[in-house]
Amino acid sequence: MSDEDWREVIDTNLGGTFHTCRAAARGMMKRRAGTIVNISSIVGLHGNPDRRILGVQGGDHRVYEGARAGARVRGVRANVVAPGTSTPG
Repeated sequence: MSDEDWREVIDTNLGGTFHTCRAAARGMMKRRAGTIVNISSIVGLHGNPDRRILGVQGGDHRVYEGARAGARVRGVRANVVAPGTSTPG
């Protein structure tokens, strides 16, 4: 993977999550109510040798944890759904 491809993956996965959560949370925190639900992948938590690039999504979980901690004190819930992968069998 080239450096340029790597930056694109990081900007899309982590940057996209951060900017979207921040934009959504602003109004919710003003209202002191709301829920942010993000979608990630179980591969981000446990890894998978066939899907290494999805491991970047592990960083998404750290973004969610930060959002959850900051938003909770203002009445906003933040959660992540991390579905598993299917394997042919």
